[in-house]
Amino acid sequence: MPELDFSGSTVQVGDLGIRTRGLVGTADVVDLPRGPGLRAAGGTSDALQSALDRADMDTIYVVDLQANEIDTGGSTGRAGGGRRGAIELDVPQPSDGYEQAVLSTDINGVTTWSFAKKAERKPAFRGGAGSRTFVIDRHPAPPPEAGKAADRSIFGEVGKQLLKIVAFPIGDRVGQVANSYLGRWEADHMDYGVRNFGPADYHNAPVYFNGDTNRWQDLAKARTLIFIHGTHSRSQGAFGALPDDQMARFKELYGNRIIAFDHRTLSEDPIQNIEWLVKTIPEGQSLDVDIVCHSRGGLVSRALAEWPDSFPGNRKIQVRSLALVGATNNGTILADVKHWNDMVDMLSTVMNTVGLAVGESVDLVLAFVRQIAVAAYPRIRGLSCMVPSGKFLSDFNGRPLGKAAYLAIASNYEPADKRLKSYFNDVLKDLAFTGKDNDAMVRVDSVVGTKTKGEFQEVQHSVVLPARKGIEHSYYFGEADVADELVKFFQAGLP
Repeated sequence: MPELDFSGSTVQVGDLGIRTRGLVGTADVVDLPRGPGLRAAGGTSDALQSALDRADMDTIYVVDLQANEIDTGGSTGRAGGGRRGAIELDVPQPSDGYEQAVLSTDINGVTTWSFAKKAERKPAFRGGAGSRTFVIDRHPAPPPEAGKAADRSIFGEVGKQLLKIVAFPIGDRVGQVANSYLGRWEADHMDYGVRNFGPADYHNAPVYFNGDTNRWQDLAKARTLIFIHGTHSRSQGAFGALPDDQMARFKELYGNRIIAFDHRTLSEDPIQNIEWLVKTIPEGQSLDVDIVCHSRGGLVSRALAEWPDSFPGNRKIQVRSLALVGATNNGTILADVKHWNDMVDMLSTVMNTVGLAVGESVDLVLAFVRQIAVAAYPRIRGLSCMVPSGKFLSDFNGRPLGKAAYLAIASNYEPADKRLKSYFNDVLKDLAFTGKDNDAMVRVDSVVGTKTKGEFQEVQHSVVLPARKGIEHSYYFGEADVADELVKFFQAGLP
């Protein structure tokens, strides 16, 4: 098993070269045949591995790294030995028609993606000749409590880290712009649709009624409740954790008039989402609605509530009560291209350690990862609409609020698992969110509003879940307090 060189010199590990300045330990390529054994060796959960298989992301190598940082006394070894504590991995170029990425699972359970430099991804470099370099950061483990030894890692060994090199076909779409590629992917896998979402079917795969005139006429008879999900999600994934008894209470309030709107979240912006929804509603239809929304779904919902003059045809939709849960009203810094890696790393870490409700959400995240690997960091409409102070949000928040009653629910998240706490605090809270309270995806003041001109303004009713609750961005709706607040809010607004 090759020994690492703390000075940063390259150590050959099978077909791979590795540089680990400031680290001591060993590295070895897992010697298993291609197939289930090699895939399982990469530290990924069954759910995440199944998603990798569906995405044709084939495991080529797995590197078993046993490393700890040491004090070199300022000595850097040879020039160009790399960033201290980071891992530089040289990997053979992929075959024609393929791309690569490195998926790392470290001692804290943190799961991160690394991509080669854009210059190394030109077609001229493909064909299996030469190599490309991936830089994998290591996130420090939390210090042990006084009088206690350091925790062992999720693998049972302090300092262990697994690096999984995956390759995937890029087909004929490599030359397409990002929104076109993701639009086609979403159309094939996670397209538009309106579905019933009552207690009997909110856990089920969707059956869309879309242009069913009779169903829309039923909904027009009294107040209707609509659920609108956020980025990388579907309705049953975003809201499936709502307790059965709370859904039964919603049925008491709305009868069978409970629906959900599934939509594209990467390739199109919230205005385009609402244009599709409104055009699906029959001409001449009038609707009174209340909305529960999550994350980016807040912008979609506000487009419906605050832009009624933009509706096509002679349809009339009046939003009466709007519950904004973890909503990106003032955006999220993770939507900025500079933080896309932070976003996919955070989502992958949650998937790999805690899990998400449905495979479709994982699939969309991996489609996004593939797009970054192919085209570096392109402009994507569904994300650029959430960039703080970006053009879309500046225009969007420059309009007055609608006539609806607003409720905002946010969370100040702190992981209960102290291994993950180091990553979320050091990387996300301090670096991405500049120390501001957040739910690991959206800052609290983005959800509840601010007093700053040109931003989403503070709403009259808001709830901020305390850190002791441990409610992360994807897990609001399993919290009983959230469900109770929603029922009370909507009940107060019904005639």
